Order: sequence, then structure tokens, then C-alpha cells
Amino acid sequence: MSVVTSVLQGSTQYRIGSFVGYAMDRRNNGASVSLDITNDSNFPIDVHEGDLIITAIARGGTGDNASSMLTSGYSKVLSEFSNDTNDTNLDVFVKISDGTETTIASASTAQTADSVIFCVMVFRGVQQIKYLLAREQQNNDDPRINNVSDLNYGNICVVIGASAHILGEGLNRQFEQGGDLEDFQTLSEGDTYDITFGMGYRKITNETGYAPSSMQGDLSGASSGTCSAILVLD
Repeated sequence: MSVVTSVLQGSTQYRIGSFVGYAMDRRNNGASVSLDITNDSNFPIDVHEGDLIITAIARGGTGDNASSMLTSGYSKVLSEFSNDTNDTNLDVFVKISDGTETTIASASTAQTADSVIFCVMVFRGVQQIKYLLAREQQNNDDPRINNVSDLNYGNICVVIGASAHILGEGLNRQFEQGGDLEDFQTLSEGDTYDITFGMGYRKITNETGYAPSSMQGDLSGASSGTCSAILVLD
């Protein structure tokens, strides 16, 4: 089941959409994840007022247990759940930066068997989420992402995928993807329930549509729930 909510448009003084940077980490035992974006080497430039901050929390566990942000000021735009033997939750939040952000944290899931991955990506020069599409599947460990259309020059398509899998497939089971995403990041974590996560983006130039490649991993897909989302930024 997917729940998609709208967010207010945010204005920005910048004109050309660009990628600012990312931060990502993992925890087992359902623990909170904290990211310091001011001291992370993957943020080569500072976050400015008006930037769009996107945070994604992927959880591998059992049952529908949506994640939340510990840091205030973020609006949830997606809450997605895939129900299988190994269940996946994917929750996405956004915020228009006020330029003062330093540490950003996800809240604990309060489930000690959970694996959690938390990722932050920041974009500059975009004013809104044009639209968002989500997809969930069962018995498949390769997240498949919906195709999008009605694209214009300068749109940025942000692609997110997550797959839960069995104990013992944690730390070294990351995604590969078809090479059509920029700054693609992937990470995995292990507990009683494991999780693998991937996130990247594509800048639109001449295309009016985009069909993202699936994210692929050497996982035990027969009992895996997967979640995916694509956010079109304008």
C-alpha cells in the first residue's frame, strides 16, 4: 500500500537545477540514524536557503511500521509498504531549506529486529515536486520503478528503491543499476530482517519520458518485498 501526500511549493533564488550532495548511513536494531551534513565529505558545498532536502528511510522488518523523522520541519510525501515474508517500508520526506540545517536524523522504529537505512539528498534550483509515482512488489528483490512522462527540459527525476531480505544477506548485498542514474548511492544493512537501498537521479534534457532501469541485487527474492518511488522535480 502506498500513501502519497502533497507538499507546498517552495521558492528559490536559483534558476538551474543541480545536485548539492548526499549523506547516508545505516543501523540495525531499528535504531535512529543521524547525519551531519555540514561535515560530510559528500557535501562539497554548503546547503543554502531555498534548497530542496529529500530524506528517505528504508526499513526491513515484519509488519507495516512506517518510519518518521526525529528532526522537525519535514513533510512526509510518501509512505509505502510491501508485505511479504521480509517486509519493506519506504518513507520519503521533504523540506525547503532555511539554510541552518546541520544534523538531520530519522526516528527509531522501536523494533529491535529491524534494519534501517537513512539517506539525504539535496537539490538546488527546483521549486516543487511536479509529481510522484510509487510502486510495491512481492517475491522480487529488484525494485522496478514506474515510467514517467510529461517531462520538460530541466526536470530532475529522483529514483529510490528498497528491498528487504533474509538474515545473513546484510552488509555486502548492495544494488547494481543500469547506469542511467547520476550519483547513484546504495547501501545495505543486516539484522533479523535485512534491507538494501538505492537512490540516484537523472537530469532531463531532450526526453519527454523516462523509463528507469530496475535496481538489481544478488538477494533471495522469493520472499522479498520491494518498494520504489520516482519524484519529478521542477
